Amino acid sequence: MEKAAGNEQDVQVIDPQLLPETIEESLPEQVFVVGKKASELDAIFQSQSDAITAEPTKKFVRHVHYGLVECDTELQRIPLDALSLGLKVRACDDDPTELDEAFIFSLLLATGTLSRSTIDVGADCTVDPQVVLDEAEAQTLNVRLMLPNAPTTIESVEAYIERLERYSVLWLSNPHASYSLTPLDGYLEYKFAVAVGHTPKDITNNQEMKLLFTDEVPLEVMDHIKARLDIVIQKELGGDEFFVAEMQKLGGAIQLKESEMRAARVKMLEDELDSRVPVPNLVRASKEMTGLSLVDACGFIYELKNAVHTVLDKYLPKLDGEEGDEYAPSLAQKEFAKNLVGTLASGFGSPEALVEAWESLRNKSQLNKLVDIDRGVVEPSDGALRAAEALGVDGKVAALAAAEFVGIIGSVLKVGGAISEIGLERPKPVPEPIASGAESNVIIAVG
Repeated sequence: MEKAAGNEQDVQVIDPQLLPETIEESLPEQVFVVGKKASELDAIFQSQSDAITAEPTKKFVRHVHYGLVECDTELQRIPLDALSLGLKVRACDDDPTELDEAFIFSLLLATGTLSRSTIDVGADCTVDPQVVLDEAEAQTLNVRLMLPNAPTTIESVEAYIERLERYSVLWLSNPHASYSLTPLDGYLEYKFAVAVGHTPKDITNNQEMKLLFTDEVPLEVMDHIKARLDIVIQKELGGDEFFVAEMQKLGGAIQLKESEMRAARVKMLEDELDSRVPVPNLVRASKEMTGLSLVDACGFIYELKNAVHTVLDKYLPKLDGEEGDEYAPSLAQKEFAKNLVGTLASGFGSPEALVEAWESLRNKSQLNKLVDIDRGVVEPSDGALRAAEALGVDGKVAALAAAEFVGIIGSVLKVGGAISEIGLERPKPVPEPIASGAESNVIIAVG
């Protein structure tokens, strides 16, 4: 088999007679070799093994697709460069409609060694199609119906089309098949694409499929094969309306699934807001101030914060060689923060005055009592309670929201070097629970 006409990709079909016993890495990235025998693959493996023995550092890259491998004997060893392996169906000597045992055992070795193995049905195959498909089902192997040599006229592919029709009927009538049937599966993908309004330029983009099927067949012959397949598909599944209906059902199912996932994420966020969001009370307060849903309020705060980081990373990115994870500010960003803090310090009269202003803000916002407010050990300030009444939220929420917002300001001051720590105080101990009676075993936790 010669190289497929018009193919300029990195996959080639190579005549086995022209292939050396060992494939060196100087060959193209992927090659497709057809017509080898199991005994020849064993010899290739031995040659490769000998090469490694002679040169232990030598490695063989898996880049060769072996197709239509004839089981002249039971497959013993698979070449070290094999990326995929297609075994040609071999009939039993006593019953040409059944599979040969050596072929079945060869399949077991192939599936245990490579993740990409297929059953290749040759043009001269006499085995009952149902037997082949049953074996494919049992070993979860895809089936390929290989074209005859020189498929240049309609007459030359007539027997192939009849075989393809028989296999297609059996495959389409089995809705639970765990394997694919090539080239039918590729043509079905094409018809589904057409059903959603997209007519692909080529029937398939799969290079293996193109080399084995489409590139070798003239347009007239290809159209004849498609027309015959359309008859089978119409009978077993339906016409174009079937593909449109299936794509509509698929689209509806995807939309429903996305809707269910969105609803699940919303519920998860609502139930676990405090553990999933760094400023949950600022989100709650924003929800009341804006009238947004809780989820949209989360997005609102996130996008405001993310916008700042995006702009900083765009104009003041890390330079090559700078250390730190992707969330750590760059040296340029740190320098900008220092300049910003310096400007603020000048406005306050001195760096010390800025720090004093920060301490006052930290205390008034109760940032220094953030954990204790959250635990109920410390009550919200009068200012927080007044803000809570105006917003229509719980006093604890208003106090924590204010503290979280001030904490964001503190992070800027910390990066700018004005303060070394944002200043969260050590939490106070929670009071011991009081038992309701000397003999009571029930403990009521306060806060």
